[in-house]
Amino acid sequence: MAKTDPEHTAQRIAALEAALAEREARIQSLESRTSGTEAHRAVIYGFAQLAESRDDDTGEHLQRIRGLVSAIANEMVRQGHSHPNEPDPLTADQVDLMAETSQLHDIGKVSTPDAILLKPGRLTDDEWVQMRRHTMVGFDILNAMRQQWPEQDFLDVACRIALCHHENWDGGGYPLGLSGVAIPLCARIVSVADVYDALTHRRAYKEAMRHEDAVRIIVSESGRKFDPLVVQAFSAISEHFRDGGVTPLRLSA
Repeated sequence: MAKTDPEHTAQRIAALEAALAEREARIQSLESRTSGTEAHRAVIYGFAQLAESRDDDTGEHLQRIRGLVSAIANEMVRQGHSHPNEPDPLTADQVDLMAETSQLHDIGKVSTPDAILLKPGRLTDDEWVQMRRHTMVGFDILNAMRQQWPEQDFLDVACRIALCHHENWDGGGYPLGLSGVAIPLCARIVSVADVYDALTHRRAYKEAMRHEDAVRIIVSESGRKFDPLVVQAFSAISEHFRDGGVTPLRLSA
């Protein structure tokens, strides 16, 4: 019978133990990421529900925004177009996080009085000033959370969306008057999704608009209110949104 080399055996045992330890570390890392993902989804949904709690359309509105953002962003990835000076080009890996986090775009409206938020008529100038504060309030809420949990990437995206989703491509928006690619791409996408949803659904101050009329308005605002490349992606898939048919989409090439 051949003799076993003790040194060789020890090396094999050490290698096996190292492999098992690495496998365990990977499992723990995966479990941690999964737990973290579920936790941030719960936070997003809870805060978003709070922001929309005074609106009868709560859950449906949140899901529509999420679905619109998912579809538009996926189409932008599929088309593969980006501005030459885009500071943060969109990748497929970013789409799900952007879509989930988009639900927090109006979290700052928790500070807006019901008399303004639910007013059936036109807002006065002073009321508009108060309404517009929701972008800064939303940023302040989310930024305070980001400072406590800086490792949570979704809070960084949420801050950008909450602050900048009413900025205009030509610089005429609020609160900062940013223009072009200085506006975070996630906010540019949410801007189109939010306006389309607002146009095509009833609000306290207006009736719902037809799908084709809403698409026409958004296309007409390309290069002024909206990023032309975001509008291009939206237009390419706009028929998916007719009759409220909006769910988170992964569009094939």
